[in-house]
Amino acid sequence: MRHESFLICICAILSFQLSQAKAEESLKVELQNFLVVENDGGEVLQETDEAQPGDVILYRAEFRNQSGGPLTNLRPSLPIPDILAYLEETVTPQPDRVLVEGNETLSFEDWKESQQSVRSFEWHLPELSEGEIFVVELRALFPAE
Repeated sequence: MRHESFLICICAILSFQLSQAKAEESLKVELQNFLVVENDGGEVLQETDEAQPGDVILYRAEFRNQSGGPLTNLRPSLPIPDILAYLEETVTPQPDRVLVEGNETLSFEDWKESQQSVRSFEWHLPELSEGEIFVVELRALFPAE
């Protein structure tokens, strides 16, 4: 399981960097994985690189503008690996587009109506100011075998 979890992190980061080749040096991308653990009626987030069947993982991606000025027309995305299932209503902020099975791209509103399996969320940022951080989060389930 450790190897699969490690690949999850690499895939999400590389997907963004390859789609944003022009901004690679100016935009720092940090992905964190947290195991969501129930504890005394609440939740505790534990940073992790491992997942077991039945685990819920919170993904948090931070896109930081470290250039000398604003970055414009960015389209950060956060893929969901095939081995995981997106948990409804957990993506924040609301994405602009959703890539579904079969490589079809839908608006977020159309996707919610279609109930198709999501592969990736994408946001459109007209501008990210110098030093600004854009944060996205979602939760996914590692299905039981």
